[in-house]
Amino acid sequence: MATDRLKSIVSHITPSKGGLAQITQKHPDDVVITLAIRTPLCKGKKGGLKDTPLDGIMLKMLEQVIAKSNLDPALVEDICVGHV
Repeated sequence: MATDRLKSIVSHITPSKGGLAQITQKHPDDVVITLAIRTPLCKGKKGGLKDTPLDGIMLKMLEQVIAKSNLDPALVEDICVGHV
């Protein structure tokens, strides 16, 4: 059991065969971030946007993405949104 764990740890710190060339190789399906936009900052549940529904904020943000990115929206396959 201890030898299996040791082998696992060694495999994490041993350099891979491809090295830097392998991880920097370009592929047609690579993810590319073309633009970053954020919503206004306000106090949570107290600020100026406390009564604004999330879909309204998202709509305005996505309109800005379309306007500023010069991307055809039909080319977008997936959108990932998060909050902190």
